[in-house]
Amino acid sequence: MTIRLDPEWIEIRLVGLTAVTAARRIVRIPWSAVRAVQTEPFEEPGHRPAPQPLGRTLVRRLTVDGRRYFLCYGEGDPTLTLDLDRELVPELPFDVIVMGVGPTTTVVSPGGDARSARTE
Repeated sequence: MTIRLDPEWIEIRLVGLTAVTAARRIVRIPWSAVRAVQTEPFEEPGHRPAPQPLGRTLVRRLTVDGRRYFLCYGEGDPTLTLDLDRELVPELPFDVIVMGVGPTTTVVSPGGDARSARTE
């Protein structure tokens, strides 16, 4: 996965099963549509811990109380959660995106510099 940061939007490029589950390869979200960003461990609604992947990436869609979630993270990866205002981006099929920021995630800054999301 690649996360591209731009002054006006955040772009998430998905590959493989992740792209199939999300029903798109590129998710572009204007910053104005991002209500909140969280880096705390993700818990599914209802205060149940999210299912833990077993040595692989958990990729799934979840709907709870009318809110649609897209989950994509690997075992032990820190997560980045974007709470979205879908009225501003009605073409997005999700209200919340939870993505793992692991060693295979690349973050590209507005200047075009790419770096690994996790440094050892």
